[in-house]
Amino acid sequence: MFRKKIFSSLAVILLVLSTMLVLRVQASSQTYWEAPLPYEDALLNQTLTTYKHDTYAEVGLSANLYELDKDPLGAEYEFDIAVVVAANSRYCQGYTTSYKTDVVDLWNEKILTLGDDGGAWVDMGIWFNYYGAWYKKAFVSSNGFVVLDGRAYDDSGGKWTSPAPKTIPSTDDPNILIAPLWRDLDPSKGGSIKYGEGPSGSFVVAWIDVPNKANSNTQTFSIIFYPDLGGDLCFVYDSITNDVPTSIGIEDQTGKRGLPIEIGSISPYQRVTFKQNSPNNFLRISRIKVSASKLTDSGTNDDNAMIEISGLDNTLPGGVNVKLYDPSEGQYKSFPVVSAACFVLSTAGLATGYGWFGVVGYVVSGANLAYQLSPTPSSTVHEADKATKTAYISDLAQDENHPDQYPWDASVFALLRWRLNQSQSLNHRLVLNAQVDYGGETFTLVTDNLELKLTPGSVSWYGRTNPDAHYYNFYQISTPYGTGYHIDTIGSNDYGYHMLGWTKLTDDEPEDYKVRPDGTIRVEGYFRQSDTFASSDQPGRRLMNIYVMYSENLNKIVETAQVLDYSDGTDWKYKSAVVSGLTPGKSVKIGVGRPDSWYADWNLVAEWAGINVYDGDSFRLSIASSSGGTTNPAPGTYTYGYGTPVTVTASAYSGYYFN
Repeated sequence: MFRKKIFSSLAVILLVLSTMLVLRVQASSQTYWEAPLPYEDALLNQTLTTYKHDTYAEVGLSANLYELDKDPLGAEYEFDIAVVVAANSRYCQGYTTSYKTDVVDLWNEKILTLGDDGGAWVDMGIWFNYYGAWYKKAFVSSNGFVVLDGRAYDDSGGKWTSPAPKTIPSTDDPNILIAPLWRDLDPSKGGSIKYGEGPSGSFVVAWIDVPNKANSNTQTFSIIFYPDLGGDLCFVYDSITNDVPTSIGIEDQTGKRGLPIEIGSISPYQRVTFKQNSPNNFLRISRIKVSASKLTDSGTNDDNAMIEISGLDNTLPGGVNVKLYDPSEGQYKSFPVVSAACFVLSTAGLATGYGWFGVVGYVVSGANLAYQLSPTPSSTVHEADKATKTAYISDLAQDENHPDQYPWDASVFALLRWRLNQSQSLNHRLVLNAQVDYGGETFTLVTDNLELKLTPGSVSWYGRTNPDAHYYNFYQISTPYGTGYHIDTIGSNDYGYHMLGWTKLTDDEPEDYKVRPDGTIRVEGYFRQSDTFASSDQPGRRLMNIYVMYSENLNKIVETAQVLDYSDGTDWKYKSAVVSGLTPGKSVKIGVGRPDSWYADWNLVAEWAGINVYDGDSFRLSIASSSGGTTNPAPGTYTYGYGTPVTVTASAYSGYYFN
């Protein structure tokens, strides 16, 4: 410290506040995205989705806004958009029941040897339609039920042979459930389980004189699966008792739909028939179409833009009749029937390979799913030059080999390239929708629009959410510390995600930040936050973070460092944060934002400006002095390479001394 013998001081404080909005990025929860053009190539990683249904059909559309490329002269931009559409005409598909007293010969020729709480796959010898999917294998449980879910290949957890009956319907496993008498049975104590061909080419599974585990009372009942398109099945009862916990009924692939039967309504020698209620068996999908229109703000053709349809080898429409593969061949991953809305969300990222999708099993995502389930397309492709307003792909739905008629699913995957000539300062709009014709083109269903808008500008940050496809507003602001950025969740009750702005927009990893040799990155700058939390809720909820994502997976936040908490209030604060625990030398991207984990719209806001990132081999040295002396190097902030020795010398002015 330098100390002066004679005291004097002069302080001048200048405060400038400005909140004028400059450039805006907005993404509603799923259907609208607006942004200024970036100053460099940008990896956008945004997803928009929309969904619609009518009485019989449903259709979902997703657009993954992947990458925006800028040419070296800055006159043109290329915007790559991957589009997935899924449609089906089974929207209201379900079952009705009827009762009849009947005697049926159930004594089949094949015995299935099962122990207590045992199960095994059997070949039905027919294609059986169940809630809109085709199955050829069934997993039989000794406890009075059958499942058609391919995940039952692995019953290490016992849920596919559980002795404890659940409520029907229920999203808990097992699903794709057919349960004539689900209870704790024990065939090791007596009786038999048989299967084989039944009346009229049907397939039958029968539990014959199998005792309850809790007592010696025996049960005789069966399931009859009919091979016709209607997907009918029957529960047939010879003699059963009502003396232990039991569930009876059927359940779809998600566990959200089903029909329960009260055991008290069952009498000896009774048949309960389940009949699918689809009109005319099934309404065939005839055509699926994806349209993209390039527009000005007034809705006329944007003659400064073009739309190309690339990657036509990956444009794969067609009938998608879901089937269960043979577990004995290792192809146990059954393709589940999911709604069109779920399908487009699960394929939004367009990753290849298998991915877990909730409780319904494995799906193959994006183009890979369409490739495996669809035949060669019959496509009409119409691109849009500068003079043409709308580009589209129109595809005839086609049948699969098994069964070879009545497709009621169709999907399409396409790659669009939206090319912009930005020689003039204009807004550019792109409007997407999907159309499905079904019932011999008697019915048409069209989605609501997805809209993208690019405005003049040049930004180095973009907004996004983690996970993707949630709500945010993002724009550029002026601050006392130079150009800054703002992101908020105002206007939506969407929750359960992180909103963040991120920089180093390019997908070129060498341009990204690099983790320092000690596994850290330092981020400093000015930060501000606000919200409408009550004071009692602010601890633990009012906070602002630095997020780090490895460049190869922008969707995964690997480390987080908090820069603001509730005690920092709502004013600008200068903060420096070190993010640790990273892999030295890895390429990373930096984000700034807030978590939105609460059940209401609390108007969360995060703002930042003057951000400096110390990465790679760089370390920061800040030197300061009081009045009365100086240093060499002079006071200021310096960046040095890792391990560099630095000498700092302090000297006092005349009339001052070191204390």
